[in-house]
Amino acid sequence: MNFQNISIDTFKLFIEVATLGSLSKAAESLYIDQSSLSRQIKRLETEVGEALFIRSSKGMTLTVAGEKFFDFAQQLLENLAEFSKSEKEKVDLPHCRLGIYDSLASYTYPKFFIKALDHFQELLISNDTQKLISQYNSKDLDAIIVDSDLASHLSSDFVEHPLFTEPYSLVYSLANTEPLLKEKKMILGDDLIHFELLLYPTIYRAVLSNYSLNSALPTIHQIEFSSSAVSFVARTNLVTILPRSVADAQVNKNSDNLSLKPFDESFNRQISLFARSQDFVDLLLDSGLTEQ
Repeated sequence: MNFQNISIDTFKLFIEVATLGSLSKAAESLYIDQSSLSRQIKRLETEVGEALFIRSSKGMTLTVAGEKFFDFAQQLLENLAEFSKSEKEKVDLPHCRLGIYDSLASYTYPKFFIKALDHFQELLISNDTQKLISQYNSKDLDAIIVDSDLASHLSSDFVEHPLFTEPYSLVYSLANTEPLLKEKKMILGDDLIHFELLLYPTIYRAVLSNYSLNSALPTIHQIEFSSSAVSFVARTNLVTILPRSVADAQVNKNSDNLSLKPFDESFNRQISLFARSQDFVDLLLDSGLTEQ
């Protein structure tokens, strides 16, 4: 059988006649002329090369070949309907509402966000973790890029796609007189007791949950933005802990005042993309998100 010359509309006409068992009822249902419908069914049988209906005064019943063709036509139309639905539901950037840390947008994925900035339906760039989580949970965002360990705070269904793991650095002023800064190539968690820390909330929580310090906790101050933390560190004996990419960028901009040391290798930042469906994940990856 050669079905290449058979239109989708003809398949639909055939299904309607077979289902109703009557040309007149099918013509009435389809709002077309009965004689026109009859001609189209005959042309279909010519294309197929077999009689599809037994015609009688009682109506139209399917032949054996007609029953096989009915199953084929029905499956074809179902597949087309499913494909049409999936195409309609596909997302693109103008329909994607994304939230991401300022530091990630600025230092990790700058090329992507410069290119895609004007294409999102909504783009929330913020270092306010609570705001990002809240807007995702309230379904005001379709996807967020945040620390992987925040998955437990997401109340809405999500698909997680791990993006990368990044070490941290300890950033300090060149005027800082703490001996460990000269003595050690890497600062460990237990060394923090010797410093006065200025941390933004995500790192503050991570430090408290990852280390059991040998004695009393060090003095820790919280601040909302890593760039503000760096400004304070440059002028005081405070130190801060930043993701390696952020630390490198900040120290390069302030090389006359700042330096850095690798921070405990067991203390890493894991970043994931959380999205409402795999379609959103695929969209962002296909759009070049991982091009750093």
